[in-house]
Amino acid sequence: MSYSVNQLITNAFYLSKVRSKDFQTVGGDDIAVGLDLFNKVLSQTSSNTKMIPYYSSVTIPAVIGQEMYFIENLVEPFSLTFNMTTVRYATCEMSRREYHATTRIDGVIALPFNVSFERLLGGCNMYVQYLPADTYPFIIWGKFALASVDYGDLTQDLSLTYDTWYIDYLEHCTAKRICNYYGVAINPEVQAIIDQISANVNDMNPIDLTSRKYNLYTDKNGLGWAQVNLGHGFSPDGN
Repeated sequence: MSYSVNQLITNAFYLSKVRSKDFQTVGGDDIAVGLDLFNKVLSQTSSNTKMIPYYSSVTIPAVIGQEMYFIENLVEPFSLTFNMTTVRYATCEMSRREYHATTRIDGVIALPFNVSFERLLGGCNMYVQYLPADTYPFIIWGKFALASVDYGDLTQDLSLTYDTWYIDYLEHCTAKRICNYYGVAINPEVQAIIDQISANVNDMNPIDLTSRKYNLYTDKNGLGWAQVNLGHGFSPDGN
């Protein structure tokens, strides 16, 4: 069943009790205000990415010798892999200090086994080391910012993008914003539903506490300078 942006805003006004469902219609300035508040709800999920329940991926080509790539709308990177023919290679994500503040030889062109992500306006910068030796397809998995809605897209069908329960969450959050905007006390039942869905989404997105140790002698990603300069990232057994 379709569910338009206009319908969400209208129901959010009725949930907020700012407008009465039995005696008032929602239109004109109300829709404009509601759309602005709805977009702020969508934007707020990027500050607490646990409230974005969906992972997706983008694929971009590597550029030979290029270290930095801008990934638009990426707000929580999960992984970077790249392919050489049919072989998929994993990368090791490094902290800001490990990547940007440790001693290394710059300009080495080999397989880009290390990656670091930096959040910035509109997405993330992705840094890779070593510099790509070929135009590998980079596959980036993660969470991406929820797209805002323009006034001309009020008929957009949200059910094509979000699950029904998530539309319900966005609707109740918009209702809360409307209450704050008009200085009206929020209905405790509205807040209870927001809290319940928030808790469920947090359970869906637990913190990943797993760790992995790399052995410089046995791990394929444990590369020394000799291997980089002589083997260009390949291990002696040809893998």
